[in-house]
Parts: sequence; C-alpha cells; structure tokens
Amino acid sequence: MSATIDFLASIMVTMISIFHSVTHTYWIDIILLTMLVRLVISPVNRMQTKTMKKMNEIQPQMKELQEEFKANPDDNAEEKQRKAQEQQKQMMELYKKHNVNPFMSCFPMLIQMPILISLFWVLRSPRFYNLLPGFGQASMFGAKLTVRAYESAPFPNIESLPGMIDMGSLINTPFLMDKFLYLPALPLFVVYIVTTILQTKQMQAQNTQGQSSQMNFMLPLFLWFGLIFPIGLLLYFALSNLFQMQQYASIRKADDILKAKGDSVEIEKDAAKPPPPPKKRKKKRRK
Repeated sequence: MSATIDFLASIMVTMISIFHSVTHTYWIDIILLTMLVRLVISPVNRMQTKTMKKMNEIQPQMKELQEEFKANPDDNAEEKQRKAQEQQKQMMELYKKHNVNPFMSCFPMLIQMPILISLFWVLRSPRFYNLLPGFGQASMFGAKLTVRAYESAPFPNIESLPGMIDMGSLINTPFLMDKFLYLPALPLFVVYIVTTILQTKQMQAQNTQGQSSQMNFMLPLFLWFGLIFPIGLLLYFALSNLFQMQQYASIRKADDILKAKGDSVEIEKDAAKPPPPPKKRKKKRRK
C-alpha cells in the first residue's frame, strides 16, 4: 500500500511542479489540475448523466418486475431464491434492452480516486509536500492549503497558526480537547457545502426515488469530509461541484432542444398531411 501511495504521490508532485513552473501560485495549480481532470472525465460524466436519465425512464418497468417476483411470507427459502434470481435476470434483460449500465454512476468517482488519494497525501504529508518548494506555507486568501477546517493536535505548530481557535478552551468537554477550528478555512468550507447541496438537489430532480434517498444519506458524510479534508482538497471538490453542475445543466439544455426539435418535426409532418376528404352526406329519400 505504501509503495502505491508513493507512486501516486510522486506523479501528483510532478504534475503540480509542471503547473507551478507556469503559474508560480500553488492554489492556481490546484485549479488547473481540477480543470484538467474534469476535462478528461467529461465523456464519462455525460454517459453517467444519460444513464441516470434512462434509469428514471424505466423505473415503472423496474417496479413492475419487483412486484411480479416479490417473495411471499409463506414461500420457502428455495422459492425465495428462485424469485430473486429470476428478478435479477429480468432486470439485466431490461437494462440490456434499453442500453443501460447501472454501474455507470460509480465510474467518475472511481476514475478520480487515485487523484484524490495522491492529492490528499501531498497536502498532508511533509514527506511529499516538502518536495515542492514553499508548498508547506502556501495559502489561498490567508488559508493554508495543507490545513483542515477541523484540526487536532499534534499538527505542527497548530496553536501558532493565525485564525486557529482552540475549541477545548471555549467548550470544556473531553471530546473537544486538543481540537481546533481554522477560521480562514470557513469561507471555502461554506462554498463546498453550498455547491454540494445544490449539486445534490440538481441530481435528485433527475434521479429515481431510491437514488435520491441514497444521496440524502451520503450528504452528511460529504459535509464531514469538508471538515477533515485539507483546504487544497476542499478547493478541488468545490470546483468539481461547479463543473459538474454546469455540465449537467448543458446536457439538460441540449436534451430539451432536441426534444423541442422533435416535437416541431412531428407538428410539421401533421401539418403536411392532406386533410381528410369530406364525408358524403346521404341524401334522404322523400316519402
């Protein structure tokens, strides 16, 4: 595991060094890194958004299959297993019929995992960030990139950092002993929270009910990550949220345009059809 982290971190150090040779500002290097990553994974993100849309469209058929092969309380274990296997088989056929990959929603995050892991270690380990001249002291608007919003001892010289609040001295509880709140990180933390909530709401408008409940469950976890991730990684996530929201909105807009064109074509076809011939009235015979 250590060899893998060393390898990933060395690649990240090289990438930041290349960006830094042009910008000479480390937080701008992280912005450029984020833009590069989002550009590379944008095709996968588009596929993910389209897959989620298709999943929403076939949701009624999925519910029908779930009801059809629902196990009864009086079914034995063998019958329950048979129904579960048949339901899974029918689901796979439904996905194949509509060209849906239910695992596509995980791909963008899986692709980013090596980048997130390597960036985290470069930001938190002096063994790596000391390879970048001045990175340990680099800041963005007064917030050091290597510090977290919610810090704990024994972070080096934690009490001497400007804007570091000792939570244990404010609230005398064992839980908050040696815990510190880094005030310069709070503006970026708020941006991260707001963009995460907005992106979640945006995705919920398209997701199925089950997917929406999963995202609501994950939201508090993402907020906790915002407290324990270093400032540089928070910057990466906040920018990623903005890029994701913009891409999702552009895909929705393109779909609406295509749908409007399709509707206009249908209207034109209907207008081009010749009117039906008038019905001949039968003449009534005079008695």
